[in-house]
Amino acid sequence: RWDFSRVDLVDARTGVVLCPIKPLDKAANANGQRRRLDPVGRDLSPLPPTGMAPLLRELLAEYAATGMPPAYLPALEPTPVITPINPPINPPITPPINPPVTPPVTPPVTPPEADPA
Repeated sequence: RWDFSRVDLVDARTGVVLCPIKPLDKAANANGQRRRLDPVGRDLSPLPPTGMAPLLRELLAEYAATGMPPAYLPALEPTPVITPINPPINPPITPPINPPVTPPVTPPVTPPEADPA
């Protein structure tokens, strides 16, 4: 058996020992203990719902200030989905149309000239 407790990383061209390589203790690494990471940015926890999106609220206030009717009115109830009574029937599948086959072009045949002699 090989002894992997002492292994060196060696440069193949020069033969110089670059660094020692230590074996990995998989049992100690698999116990689930990890270092706790500190938060790096601002708090991104979800905000409490306000009922309407901020941009939509701003747009509705803008429409109210101009006196124009809003382009979007929030619905109080969800709009029901309308399903057709008679769903469309799929058209039958037609085979592809092949181009017409043209006969090969043959050179015109000229009759032999009559010999007056």
